[in-house]
Order: sequence, then structure tokens, then C-alpha cells
Amino acid sequence: MMRVVGLFVGFVLGIGCAPKSPPDGDSSGTGSSAGEESGADSASESGGGTSTGASDTEDAACLEMCQAYAACWPGADVAACQNHCARWFAETPSAECRETAVAARLCVATLTCGDLFGSIYRSSCQAELELESIRCSPTICPARGSGAADCISWSGCNGLPMLGVACTGDTCTCMLDRVEGPSCEVPEGGCRSNGPAVTFSECCPVGP
Repeated sequence: MMRVVGLFVGFVLGIGCAPKSPPDGDSSGTGSSAGEESGADSASESGGGTSTGASDTEDAACLEMCQAYAACWPGADVAACQNHCARWFAETPSAECRETAVAARLCVATLTCGDLFGSIYRSSCQAELELESIRCSPTICPARGSGAADCISWSGCNGLPMLGVACTGDTCTCMLDRVEGPSCEVPEGGCRSNGPAVTFSECCPVGP
């Protein structure tokens, strides 16, 4: 049974979300301190608005994307995913960036489970995501935490769902937005000096 990962003390991980070409891998690090991502309640420029400050169109794109991830991950928190995505839109002043990001979210919503949990940047949505990374620079990567794990890595910027790997001893557990999923055993030990010894896709392949 899935359970929601407990309290995270945070540290901001500088994951590789380059302004013009987002990376494929996870960022990683050992447990230390981190903050919480901030909210926003600014009004949207067009398309109505929601309590997060995103427009109705943006909020709907977030929902479609989050539902696609949830269909591949039993127990996923769609509401938390949607809120995280919508708040990023609310904190993004550029209309051009927001319009591009809506198209990218709607494209991501059409991907297979294998693409969603493999590398969306090498999927059929690569062009949309690369254009977003150009128009939405600098990239915003929220604060994440280590919890009780010996080491942890996270990936996911600009309001995209967060994929994490947390390792304790020789056991690593995969997470989607802090909701735990499958685990894997790493005989030589789950942690290295720079974080988990395995990536999300290596530990918990999701497909097709």
C-alpha cells in the first residue's frame, strides 16, 4: 500500500534544468535542510482564474497532465499535483511562457507511462518542452527535502510532477510528488557520495 512520505526538512536541489535544454536525469544529494515552495494568489491575465492564480485554461492543462501521471501511479495525489502545477503558472508573469507551458502540459498528458516516468525530454513532447525552457527562463525548481532517508534525489521543475528516489541502507524507494511507490534493493548500498546509486527509471521502471 502506498503511503504519503512524512515530514520533509528541505534543501533546494540544483537539479539539471538548463534554461535552454532540460536534462534527462535526476538531481541528487544527501539529506540536509530545505524550505517549502511558496504559493501565489496573483490574478491570471486571461482565461478566468482559480484560487491558485492560474487561469482556467492553465488549471485544466495541469489537471490533464496530473491525471495522466496518476493513471500510472496508484495512490497519486492528483489535487496536490494540480495545485503545484497551477501555482507555478501563477508565479510566472510572462504570457508567452505561460501559453507555451500550457501546450507542453497538454502534450505531456498524452504520453505513455513509460515516457512519463522515463524521460519526457526524449519523448514526442521534446520540442514543446524545449521551447518552454527557452521562453520560461530561468527555470524554477521548488524546494524538496530529505526526510529520514540517508540520501535522496528529485527531478521536476516549472510545476511538473516531482519524481524522487530515497535510499536508506540498501533499499531505495521511488516517489511521485512524495507519494511512495515501488522499492528496489541495491546490494552495494543505495547511497553514494553525491546521492542515490540508482536513478528513478533504474529503480522503478514504469511502463509501457
